[in-house]
Parts: sequence; structure tokens; C-alpha cells
Amino acid sequence: MEGMAGAGEMPAWLAALGIEPGDVDRIVQTHLHSDHCGWLIKDDEGGLTFPNATVHVNEREVAYWSGDEVDAIAFNRGTTAPVRARLRAVADAGRLHTFDGELELSEEITVLPTPGHTPGHVSVVVASGGETAILAGDLLHHPVHVEHPHWLPSVDHDPAESVRSRERIAALAADRKAVILAPHFPIPTVVGVDRGPGGQVRTVVGHDTEDAT
Repeated sequence: MEGMAGAGEMPAWLAALGIEPGDVDRIVQTHLHSDHCGWLIKDDEGGLTFPNATVHVNEREVAYWSGDEVDAIAFNRGTTAPVRARLRAVADAGRLHTFDGELELSEEITVLPTPGHTPGHVSVVVASGGETAILAGDLLHHPVHVEHPHWLPSVDHDPAESVRSRERIAALAADRKAVILAPHFPIPTVVGVDRGPGGQVRTVVGHDTEDAT
């Protein structure tokens, strides 16, 4: 999306992994802020970047960005029209799938509602081979938020709901000894989560530039 730092990099990163746009068959939007949905289309004519992908978006998120409430937060102003254009392009192509509650995409991948940052924000749990990773979207903007869920950014739609979602995901991660990844964490950061002697959630932050490249 025009004006976004790092814009234009996603296709190159996917190509480096041997993945072409047509190979992508599912996209989960954690939410629809413009820095997360910009690549749904690739041009001003509304051409889909990933023409074969079903785009999964929580129905509360779609309703939020389709209504007037979205502009009540100053952070959203100026981005509503581009976001709606992307939703419309995906819907017109028959590629939009909305859902409520949890969504099981496979035995390994489950989408969980984690509202607060936006009304329909979701996180993705990937479990395979006895290991679990949680893709937290913007539920967490920094690793410190795992242990301090009440430290809030100014851009959350519902701060109280955001805290509850953070606490729930942190507890899930601790119980599964999962790692958490989020796009606004310093790159490359993977947060390991478990419980301390008193049962409290605690983190181990790891940086691994070799794996990240």
C-alpha cells in the first residue's frame, strides 16, 4: 500500500522461498489495518495479488471496516477507503470467506478470536510435531506485552478487551510451551513462553538471524 515502509517486499520474499503468488491458496487476515491487508491487491484496478487464495476474515472485522465506527479512531482515518477497496476486490472475485468464533483450517492450524486491537482481530495457532507457534498479529506489539498485558498502545480499539485477549493467548502459549511471533516485534524475534515456579507466565526472547535469513 502506498506510503507504507517496506512496501513491495512480500513478493520478493515469497519468491526467495520458491513460492509464486498463484501457489498461495489460503490467507488469514489477523485484522484489516492497512499495513496488514495492503497486498490483497496488486494494482489500482483491483487485481488480486494471490488470485487462487481464499481470504479468511472474521465477520466482526468485516462489519467494523464496512461501517461508520471505524473512523472514530484517528489512526484509521485516511485508510478506510483503501481497505474497503481491497475487501471489495476479494469479495467480487468470490475469494472472501467470513467466519465467527474459532476456525479450524486443518489439524495443524486453528484461528482463534483475539479481539481488542480491532473488533475482529484473530490469531493463528500452528501445531505440528509436538511444537506450537502462535502468530499473534497485532495483539502484541512488543515481546514485553506477554508479561505486561496492560501496557497498551494508543491504537487499540478496545483496550480492556485487548488485555483479556493478551492474557488468554499468553496462558495458552505458556501451557503449550509455545513460541509467539508477531509482525511488529523487532526482526528477527521469537518469544518462547512458559510458566515460572509460581505459575506466572514468563518469556524467553530469542534472536536468531541465521534462521531468519
